[in-house]
Amino acid sequence: MNETLFRHYLGAFAKENSVCEQCKTVRSIFFSQDLADQEKLDQTIAFFKDEEELEHDTFIFLKRGIRGSYGPDGHALEVAPGSEAKFWFAIQLLYPNDARLLFAAADANLKSVISDEEIYAPLFIKGMFLKENVYEIGGEIGAILLAGKYRFDYQLLFLEQILKEWEQYPKDAEEEINELLAEYAFDGEKIKFIQLIIEKYKPV
Repeated sequence: MNETLFRHYLGAFAKENSVCEQCKTVRSIFFSQDLADQEKLDQTIAFFKDEEELEHDTFIFLKRGIRGSYGPDGHALEVAPGSEAKFWFAIQLLYPNDARLLFAAADANLKSVISDEEIYAPLFIKGMFLKENVYEIGGEIGAILLAGKYRFDYQLLFLEQILKEWEQYPKDAEEEINELLAEYAFDGEKIKFIQLIIEKYKPV
């Protein structure tokens, strides 16, 4: 591990006294001199199998440290390509309803050498569903989803988000409805899903 770079990524979280007890345990694993970097990832996954939840400090520590190749500084861990993405995927499996982890795992997969739409797209979409906010991950990811095979799933989430504010923004709601109805005019099954959402949020 490039410890200098790892500490740089962690910032204040590199200091033991700035984190919770759970995070201190995880921190001790990553700063262990007796473990190879892949073993650190594996031991961290094993540790969380007995933890009921992933605390906020711990999530921030992991997100900052196990971040893949973001920018010119690159990876801090010396592991095989894709290992960090696999780590995040394994962690989110332990907490399948934690939107933070769904987004982290999706983002790690998307930006890794093992990027797979069948993995990252459902994770992003589930995370947005749980957060009830399609804006959580930004326009760039939305554009990626719209260009892929999960386009319709994303569009339904986006439609539902807009229709929740139908009375406040009626013009936006009508425009989104009309666009989807026009796009899928010849696909009866998709129209049914669109109509269900319309009926759910249609102002009385």
